[in-house]
Amino acid sequence: MSNILVFPTAILQKRETNQATSYRQQTVAEAEVMDNLLEKFRRHLRATRGNSQGTVKLAFEKIQSAIQFIGKPIWLWTESEIEEFFYYKSDVCSISTSTLAGYHTYLRKLQNFLLISDNLNRFIKNEFGATFSKFVPDQIPLPIKNKNRKTRKNINILSKEECEIVVNHIEKEMESSNNKWELLLLQRDKTIFITLLTMGLRVSELVKIKIGDFLTATNEYNEKIYLNLNTIGKGNVGRCIDVLFDITSDVLDWYTKNVRWAFLKNKNEDDDLLFFSVRGTALSIDQVNNIVKKHCRLAGINKDITTHVLRHTYATHILPIVGPTATQRLLGHGNLATTLGTYYHPNIKDVIKDIGDAVSDKIKIARGETKC
Repeated sequence: MSNILVFPTAILQKRETNQATSYRQQTVAEAEVMDNLLEKFRRHLRATRGNSQGTVKLAFEKIQSAIQFIGKPIWLWTESEIEEFFYYKSDVCSISTSTLAGYHTYLRKLQNFLLISDNLNRFIKNEFGATFSKFVPDQIPLPIKNKNRKTRKNINILSKEECEIVVNHIEKEMESSNNKWELLLLQRDKTIFITLLTMGLRVSELVKIKIGDFLTATNEYNEKIYLNLNTIGKGNVGRCIDVLFDITSDVLDWYTKNVRWAFLKNKNEDDDLLFFSVRGTALSIDQVNNIVKKHCRLAGINKDITTHVLRHTYATHILPIVGPTATQRLLGHGNLATTLGTYYHPNIKDVIKDIGDAVSDKIKIARGETKC
């Protein structure tokens, strides 16, 4: 017999009319305690776990959806009600597997937060005669169990020719500019684009780069050579990124000597930052993404280009040159499988040829036609 539960038609009809499963409305006291619990959880996500405001907002949208559906205080929730909620989201709302996985993740975080708090459990016990119990099932009969098997989206990387088109477009704009400040912005944008493209940085890493994060040397012509960059990446993990291309070092040396000084207006800002906004403050992630999108669009690139696409472009182009392990280190991936699964796209004809050559060599060796 199948272990997949059939979602009852009556429940579907109730869900479609937004009717909750509870048999009574929450009391004023219950509603006040619920608000207090959720506020404590919000602060936990922001202060303890360090989640961004956007992540917290997304989490609470999903949690509020469950609260509205179940219609009972959290300390009365059961696994069967959460499972019913997942069925509703999957069958009635037709949400994707990845979105469903998000509901499961945030509800589990809420559950764990409530279960480990002895003070909250004692309070609920004294006030309502109940305690928090496990309400998020470990395994549910939904595709969420295979959330890690989701199909990856194809990312349209930039070809080498397209990269040159964008840089050439910015340089052409620089040549025709008659406004000093407009020229400085174009020069900064060119440096940002080349740095992202040739170093594979995450945009969150780029906006935090400081001059002192680079290891440099001086050549015989008294020119500064940028050797590598020490940065704090995803998960607060430090990594060292080699400067592989001469153009990266050249443009950084030119930018720091001739352009960067003009942005140092706001003395309250960290003067050691590499890139600044018009106001002399640190660039935001959105500002950098807009810079990249704007110049690619104006250069006639008919693709949705973001800073992350530039990171994919970097990785795809260097992987065949430096190999998977070096690419993994440069990108800051904790798992080699992530690097290979995301960026390694071998040409099938080349693979078949390599296999055929290997088989042919083995046959020749077996026949004694060649030496091992």
